[in-house]
Amino acid sequence: MTETAPSPDVATTDVLTLCSPAEVLATVPYMLGFQPADSVVLISLRGPRQRVGLTLRADLPQAGTTPLMAEECAGHLCRDGASAAIAVLYGSPQEALWPALRAALDALQIPVREALRVDRGRWWSYLCLEPTCCPPEGTPVLRPSDPGGPVRVGAHMVAAGAAVLDSRQALADWIAPADPATLSAVEDRVAAVTEEAVRRSVRGGGVSGCRRLWRRQVAVALRRCRQTPPPSWKDDEVAALLVALADVPTRDLAAGWVRTDHGQRSAEAAGAGDPAVQQLWAELTRRAPRPYDVAPASLLAHAAWLSGHGALARVAVDRALRSDPTYRLALLLQRLLDRGVGPSTPRRSQPRASRRGS
Repeated sequence: MTETAPSPDVATTDVLTLCSPAEVLATVPYMLGFQPADSVVLISLRGPRQRVGLTLRADLPQAGTTPLMAEECAGHLCRDGASAAIAVLYGSPQEALWPALRAALDALQIPVREALRVDRGRWWSYLCLEPTCCPPEGTPVLRPSDPGGPVRVGAHMVAAGAAVLDSRQALADWIAPADPATLSAVEDRVAAVTEEAVRRSVRGGGVSGCRRLWRRQVAVALRRCRQTPPPSWKDDEVAALLVALADVPTRDLAAGWVRTDHGQRSAEAAGAGDPAVQQLWAELTRRAPRPYDVAPASLLAHAAWLSGHGALARVAVDRALRSDPTYRLALLLQRLLDRGVGPSTPRRSQPRASRRGS
């Protein structure tokens, strides 16, 4: 399995400069959202200032597939415009893997600034053979909270609202369906809300009247989700939002609202780097009966993609497509993730193009 996390399309004046292998290794789990294992991680560095672009994670290849996998990974970085790369191999890779990656990157004229192997809590450098710097027994991997660890990385990531789960499976579990009793209760309320929408439409408001209500409900929810402490959502509220988001124009409007209290539109979409919005979409996804989970799962994938959280975007897309394999927004996001396309791509190719269908 290969996953790509595009660099977030969000301007920031707080730039974290990575100065050592220890800081690189402390940062990678935050970039992925979970602690990688048995993985290849490649980080694209762009331009003369070596800014982080695409972050790619792939499972360690099976025997016989190493050259093809290496070429595929290098190709993603090339399409991202990488001027250099950082490579980190987790677990016990085949001896041929690093040479294959190096050859594939060299063929595309992408120099490797650092290449590390991490196994059983220690790291080694493929590029440094100096025992006083990189001892043969390896160097302990230090977390930001460990004595002598990269505290600066931890402080920066916590301030940015980033978190690390234990594994990719833990990320998928975060949006797994709730217990049957919860799903059944929400399903009952969804049926009631849908009946009320039909009555409202028949009484003269039509679909446009319903849509005005749905948009107000979503705008209020986006404001509430940023409150401190976070709100708890009643079954009635969850059901109303699920019915609202099942309407494609309302869903697309939700994806395009910015992080303000006024629901105004802007070039940046709602949820980019906003954990509160992602938490709202995740809560709706967990508590939604099928097929109503497909819209919030797709919105979560969209928000995660915008913020550069490729692993979360991937598990959310997978959840959406399990519910509806034909859902256009989820399919579009799947293609973007497969191709390593970032949110800086011209907006005509971004998810609002899905208005032709679902």
